[in-house]
Amino acid sequence: MDLVTLDDVRAAAGSVAGIAVRTPLVPWRGLYLKPENLQPVGAFKVRGAAHALAMLPPSVRQAGVVTHSSGNHGQALAYAGRAMGVPVVVVMPDVAAPVKVAATREYGAEVVLVPPAERESTAQRLAAERRLTMVPPYDHRDIIAGQGTVGLEIVADLSTVDCVLVPVGGGGLASGVASAVKALRPGAAVIGVEPELAADAAESLSTGTLIRWPTERLYRTVADGLRTTLSELTFAHLRARLDRILTVTEEEILATVHALVTSARIVAEPSGAVANLAPEAFAGVVAQVPFVDALNSMLDPSLPLTVTEWEEWGDPLHDKDVYDYMKSYTPYENVADRPYPPILAVTSLNDTRVLYHEPAKWVARLRAAAPGARVLLKTEMGAGHGGPSGRYDAWREEAFVNAWILDRLGRA
Repeated sequence: MDLVTLDDVRAAAGSVAGIAVRTPLVPWRGLYLKPENLQPVGAFKVRGAAHALAMLPPSVRQAGVVTHSSGNHGQALAYAGRAMGVPVVVVMPDVAAPVKVAATREYGAEVVLVPPAERESTAQRLAAERRLTMVPPYDHRDIIAGQGTVGLEIVADLSTVDCVLVPVGGGGLASGVASAVKALRPGAAVIGVEPELAADAAESLSTGTLIRWPTERLYRTVADGLRTTLSELTFAHLRARLDRILTVTEEEILATVHALVTSARIVAEPSGAVANLAPEAFAGVVAQVPFVDALNSMLDPSLPLTVTEWEEWGDPLHDKDVYDYMKSYTPYENVADRPYPPILAVTSLNDTRVLYHEPAKWVARLRAAAPGARVLLKTEMGAGHGGPSGRYDAWREEAFVNAWILDRLGRA
C-alpha cells in the first residue's frame, strides 16, 4: 500500500499555512504538550481538512464536499470550506455534543443528524445523490499528510525528541505524526494511546489483522473523538511506523483532563487527554524537578520576598486565593497516590532561597504516596547564586542518567 511520505507532509505544510495555527510546545511536568486546542476549531483536524480541500481541482471544490464526523472533523472541514469558498455537508451522529453541532453550523456547513451507525452510509448516499466529493475524517492520504504537519512541527521545535505520544481513533493523526517523526528522527519512539473502551487499534496491531469494533462498543468511552475504527490505510501506516500502542482507563482520561486544566491551564477534551500516559506504563522515569517551593520561599520570614515577586504573585499572607494558587504549584501538591515506576529525580539548587531539604521532602512525599517506590535523588548546585557556571561535567551527568535507566531496565 502507498504510504504517506515526508515530502507529502512537507507539501501539506504549505496548504495549511494561513488556515491552521502553528502551535507551540508547552513544557509541563517533564513533558512537552502540543496544544492543538489552540486551533481555530479547537482541534488538529483543521490541518487535514485544509490540505484535503486544497488538493481538490477547482471544479470539484465548487460542487461541494461531504463528510461524516462526530464533531471535530466536521467543524474543521466547515471552517476550511468557508475559508476556501467550498460548500460543505456534514453527517453527524444524533448523540454528538450539541456544542460541536452548533459550531459546525456556525462555520456554514449543512448538518445532517443520523443514528451513529448510519453516519458513514448516509454520507456516501448524499455524495452520490448530490454529486458531492467525500472527504473522510481519516481514511485519505491527504488527510494523513495534513495531520502529519503536527509531527513536522514537533521535530522542528524539539530536534532531540525521543518519544512522541499520540491519540489513536481512526488513526489519521497517528499515521501522519509517525510518518513525519520517523522520517526526520528515526530513533524516536512514536507511541499510540487509546481508551481501553475503544481499543480496536490495540487489538488490531496485536493480532496483525484489522479488527473493527461495533459502534455500540466504541461509544462506551467518554473520548467521543476516538469512537472510530482504523481503516485499511491507517492500519497499514500504524503497522509500519508506530512503535507500540497503549491503552488508558476512563478514570485516567478524566483525571488528565482535570490536571491539564488546573495545572497546565490547558482546556483539553478527553480525546486529546488520552496521550498523557499513566506513569506505570514506563520502565523508568527521569524527573527534572524545579524545587522552588513557592510557599516556603514566600512565607518563611528568613526568606524575604522581593518587590517583583509581590507584584507577580500577590499577597499569600492575606489573600487565600493567592495562597491556594501558589500551593497548587508546589511539588508536594502534585504527587498522586498511585503506583510509580522507578524514578530518578534530578534537581539543580540554583536559588539561595531553596533549602537543601526541599527535594528530600518531595521524595518522602512520593514514597508515602506509593509505598515501595524506588526513588533516587540527585541534587547539584547549578549555575548562578554562587554555584558553578556553564555546562560543567555534561558527560558525567549523561552517564549517570543513562546508567540508572539501564539498571532499571535490567540491562546493566
